[in-house]
Amino acid sequence: MNTPDFSLNSIRRVGSGGIQWSLPWLLLLLVGCSSSRPLMPAPSLYLHTPAPLFETLPDELQSDHLNLLFVTDREPINEAGQPLVYGFGRSASVAFGTVQVVLGNGLDWDDVLSSSLDGERKKKDVVLSLGETVELRRFPETPLGVVLDESGGIETDPEIVALVDTAEASLYHEIDLRLALTAKNEVVIFIHGYANDFSEGAFKLAELWHYLGREGIPLLFSWPAGHGGAKGYAYDSESGEFCVYHLKELLRLLARHDGIEAIHIIAHSRGTDVATSALRELVIESRAAGYDPRARLKVQNLVLAAPDLDMSVVEQRLIAENVGLGIDRVTIYTSQGDKAIRLSEKLRSGLRRLGRVGKGDLREERTDDLLVWERVINVDFVDFEGAADRFGHSYVLTNPAASSDLIMLLRYGFAPGTENGRPLEYLGAGFWRIPEDYPPPPE
Repeated sequence: MNTPDFSLNSIRRVGSGGIQWSLPWLLLLLVGCSSSRPLMPAPSLYLHTPAPLFETLPDELQSDHLNLLFVTDREPINEAGQPLVYGFGRSASVAFGTVQVVLGNGLDWDDVLSSSLDGERKKKDVVLSLGETVELRRFPETPLGVVLDESGGIETDPEIVALVDTAEASLYHEIDLRLALTAKNEVVIFIHGYANDFSEGAFKLAELWHYLGREGIPLLFSWPAGHGGAKGYAYDSESGEFCVYHLKELLRLLARHDGIEAIHIIAHSRGTDVATSALRELVIESRAAGYDPRARLKVQNLVLAAPDLDMSVVEQRLIAENVGLGIDRVTIYTSQGDKAIRLSEKLRSGLRRLGRVGKGDLREERTDDLLVWERVINVDFVDFEGAADRFGHSYVLTNPAASSDLIMLLRYGFAPGTENGRPLEYLGAGFWRIPEDYPPPPE
């Protein structure tokens, strides 16, 4: 679903702090989600530098179809004889399967390559559409049933444990098939945000994975967002809480797979709350059991893109618990021009949201703020100031400079500020800025 118009012109206050929604805002919230949309612009990384998009891509992946894994706790809304569709209803049973995203309309591989690297490409030239969605298997409903053992203790019902094991083996089999096709034994997980339906999450992961060279395993974690209507934000926020346990179980399952060496998590908007809540609990759990969470969880990168998170809550729940130290690298993309996050701040009485925080917000008189972020050794803020989409909320994909930085981080592992890697401008206190014409063309 395209992000609604979050401009402050679309709302007006009434009474004592209440909000009356204008008709255009309500219509945008109620509009259905699209089954197709244009491919993101080509990242400038591939236009200005010698970096190749595809190097040794196997023949099986050279196609206009991108095949993604998905894991979801959305309720299916099947109609007899119709293709599988997932709605915004919540399911206690987690399903996994495959979904196809199609580039263009019958493009051959040469057309895919040329159009992908066309910096002058028009929106209508390459359109993403949702292909076949296949549910492979479901896990048992949670909470799992329990029984009394012989000693009178409580244990998970052995019959349910057997069902869980069967489902896990089936998912591992699908992972093994994909590992055989890639030189990178890594999983790229995308967690969408508020108001996104299943198809929009698939589109975002597909185009990101495409420009990551189709390396590693792309996995969509699709949670029950996209309710729509004036109450949709509240519903989606609660759905984000609903799915935390399911995401934790998925991350545990992936970390236990011997063939997976690293996990990259990209969370957008309210999806950042889902990701950080799950990781916080897993990191604390690992430490309590005497394990190093970095080695146990294998999370190499956590990317929080346009995070719709309360700044003070992040400091007290994540920084105070040293959650970031249980992950190799945390990268937070922020933008003062993000209209969606600006509206979120207004709806929360002006409380600062992480997605619009810049170094200037850490004022000198607030020395505690500065100390908090200067002490964090593996968290980078990347401040985006350029042109983006209409609402300024999906800039990590819609702006060629921002998407290039994300690709250099995930595909090549470049640290910020490196001359031949990610030549970002350092602002201090862990903040970096994407300069104009980034990345610069080679001399």
